[in-house]
Amino acid sequence: MIPFNQLNDDLNLDPNGYLYAYNINDIQLICCQPDANTLWLVLYVVQRRFVPSLQDIEVKCSWVRTRDRPKGKKVVKYERTLDPVDSPKPWEVKKVLNSTNSFRAYNLYPRYIRVTGSWEVRT
Repeated sequence: MIPFNQLNDDLNLDPNGYLYAYNINDIQLICCQPDANTLWLVLYVVQRRFVPSLQDIEVKCSWVRTRDRPKGKKVVKYERTLDPVDSPKPWEVKKVLNSTNSFRAYNLYPRYIRVTGSWEVRT
């Protein structure tokens, strides 16, 4: 995705001026987490301008694992981009943003994640 402050100047994502009150560095990407315990609302202005951009959607997942070791904790991060065949369709994501449905992403987790002695992640 393109950072908010690097968008084309002739592209107006906020025609009604809702975002002017915010610092440009505080505008975050939407992060959907399966373990979220609260509901979140996607503003109409975001839905109206973001949803049409979902044609070439790419789903990336990342995991952070922490393991206790004799000399302290070790943290490993693993990232994976879903194959387009396994990714949700743009219309499915649109329904989630409109709070009317959910979607499934297949083959999201690898069968196993192996962490070597040098903390390299292998799947």
